[in-house]
Amino acid sequence: MKKFGFLFLLIVAFLLPVVAFAEAKPDKEFSADPKEVKVYFFRGEGCSHCAEAEEWFKSIEKEYGDKFEVVAYETWNNEDNDALMHEIGDYKGTEVEGVPYILVGNNAWNGFDQSYAKNILAEIDALYKQDPDERYDIMDYVSGVKSENTLAASIITIVVIVIIVAAVGTSIFFLRKKAD
Repeated sequence: MKKFGFLFLLIVAFLLPVVAFAEAKPDKEFSADPKEVKVYFFRGEGCSHCAEAEEWFKSIEKEYGDKFEVVAYETWNNEDNDALMHEIGDYKGTEVEGVPYILVGNNAWNGFDQSYAKNILAEIDALYKQDPDERYDIMDYVSGVKSENTLAASIITIVVIVIIVAAVGTSIFFLRKKAD
């Protein structure tokens, strides 16, 4: 019976990091083309305003598609994406009123209306003209998205937890063996 307790402790040690390091993820992988301006689009599955925004983005792809890429995050069915959206709002000091929530550079739009189109395109154009290394990207400033460094830190944390659990388990084993 005591072996099962140790086995349970090992299972928890392996699962804990997986749960603790959940992260927001875009709907699909986006390109690494530094020339393209990232348009962050937080949406809800089945949201009519989100669908309108998606259609608008598709309608401008032919003319502007080489200048931007939409990085979409579904928030209604993904708590991590929803948390990221609100973390961005908190960082910017603005209230996120729901979806769609669109970010281009340092500008954000709650909801979507055709009247936003001119301003969104102007921001995409302005950022596209900048050196990609000089562009403002909100994702560089929020913790909901992992970089390679935080992934490495997560792996190190997992290894440390495994070593600690193994050391504790080994100690218990030898102490019990010594007591017998």
